[in-house]
Amino acid sequence: VKQVPLPEAELVAQVEQWVNTPFELQTQWPVRFELWQINQDEYVLLGCAHHIACDGWSLGILLSDLAQAYNHQSQLAPLPLQYKDYAYWLNTNQAEQTQLAFWQNYLADAPLVHTLPTINDEAARLEPVGKKQIKRLDEQVSSGIEQVCKTLQMTPFVFYRSAFALLVSRLSRQDDVVLGSPEAGRSASHLESLIGFFINTLVFRHKFDNGELTVSEWLKQAQEATLEVFEHKHMPFDSLVSKLAIDREHRYNPIFQLMFSFQNTPSSEVSFEGFETHPFAGEHNVAKFDITLDIVKGKQGFFSHWEYNQALFKPDVVETMVECYHSLLATLLNSLNEPLKNIAVSAFEPIAQPEFALPKQDFSR
Repeated sequence: VKQVPLPEAELVAQVEQWVNTPFELQTQWPVRFELWQINQDEYVLLGCAHHIACDGWSLGILLSDLAQAYNHQSQLAPLPLQYKDYAYWLNTNQAEQTQLAFWQNYLADAPLVHTLPTINDEAARLEPVGKKQIKRLDEQVSSGIEQVCKTLQMTPFVFYRSAFALLVSRLSRQDDVVLGSPEAGRSASHLESLIGFFINTLVFRHKFDNGELTVSEWLKQAQEATLEVFEHKHMPFDSLVSKLAIDREHRYNPIFQLMFSFQNTPSSEVSFEGFETHPFAGEHNVAKFDITLDIVKGKQGFFSHWEYNQALFKPDVVETMVECYHSLLATLLNSLNEPLKNIAVSAFEPIAQPEFALPKQDFSR
């Protein structure tokens, strides 16, 4: 227990510094925990894990197990297998050989970099200082999307992701948009209780070269393409980058720089006997990608969480993008039989002309 009698403002700064301290993997464990005592009745439990050790799913398991042990509940159930068993399978499966051809064809001639309007020179990308914006989705729109997805036999993940791709296409004037998206990697039930790094990154390509499609036809097409990608989800992303022999550029991430995720399962809450607990409201100030859009379901409905590199995008520009996205969701919902080419993005003009556009290349092989 570390005594840290600090006022809240200074405490937040100290927590951020602790969280952002890099791991020395050659000499340190890839996880660390500390318990800070703020005053006689208040504590902060800090935890930080390198992705080499575990993923976000694992942290939920860890907290649940910790609470169960602290509360003197029943002993933890024995695991069906260990992470080393999964690692052995991962290193011996033939996915890289059998699925590479699909990805080479799927990504042939895809743009290497998005052309969203940015505000700074290329050197700014080397220091990805993150900033966030959060906006609640209109309840009628989110419930309407769920109903439409049931009617079209598609997942909300596809609807929200496709809308994001359409927004990027309109704002960047690109008819070919590449997005990344995390996949849990726990398709087998016996993997759900393990702590480790299972997540993989999938790549989704959205083409807008056929404006004659109606919105519903376009969404069905996106659903079919998504199913095809999931059939080839066992290709590790790092291997994909290596196998495609992309000319790496230090200024931007390979294959995609825009990330999308959809989380419709509220995070489970844990309780510790004798304590009232709540998440610590800190701020993570590192942008992993140029823009990350997370659609998150909480107790009060759906929210869009935007994390962006503020060296590339002004807050007011991102705010406009957020408003455009929310407006676009409602427009798509009410225009299912309209041609996609007729779908306009409101508030388009203020950010249509880029002050600085990222270079565009391709990695066709």
